[in-house]
Formats: sequence, structure tokens, C-alpha cells
Amino acid sequence: AVVSTQSTGVVAVDRDGKGTMLKLNYLPVSVTLSVFDGTTIPDPTEAEERIEEGSVTCCVDQKGTVRAVWSSGHLPDELISGTLKYAVTRADILCSILQKVTGD
Repeated sequence: AVVSTQSTGVVAVDRDGKGTMLKLNYLPVSVTLSVFDGTTIPDPTEAEERIEEGSVTCCVDQKGTVRAVWSSGHLPDELISGTLKYAVTRADILCSILQKVTGD
């Protein structure tokens, strides 16, 4: 279980299972995309990361809202915009699969 200590604000895992479960209001999905020669590569391997021109990592919730973006390299705005659209679509697919598996 995940527990939170109110006095310190620390969130930790309680391995005894006696802690209070925290409810997540959003289901975050992280997607990393590398860019090489104008091509977007999802979930790049180590070799692909070595030759990338840059990368974008997005955290998207189940409602399709982009919650955070990290980018590296010198990528044009339109390429970053395109990768964000891809990340939102991919997060939607992953959330749909998760809902089927969990039944929620």
C-alpha cells in the first residue's frame, strides 16, 4: 500500500499492507519519442537514443490532457506539436487497454 505522512508530506510504500491507499484522480501515461531525420520513433532503444536529434517525453492523463512535457535537442515547434498529438493518441490507446484488463 502507498501511505502518506501528513506532518512531513512524505509518500511511501507500506510493505506490511496496513497503510491507507491513496486515490489517484488521474491515470498518468508517459510516452517517450525520439526524432531522427524527421521520423518519430516511439519507445526508442539505447542505440536509437544515441543517434537521435532530440526526444520528447510527455505525461498525458486518461482524459487526453498533457500534464508535463520534457524535450531535448533542437526540435522545431511543429515536430514537437506532432509528437504531442501522437503521445495523446497513444495514451488513449494504452488507457483503453488498461480499462479492458482491469474492468474499470
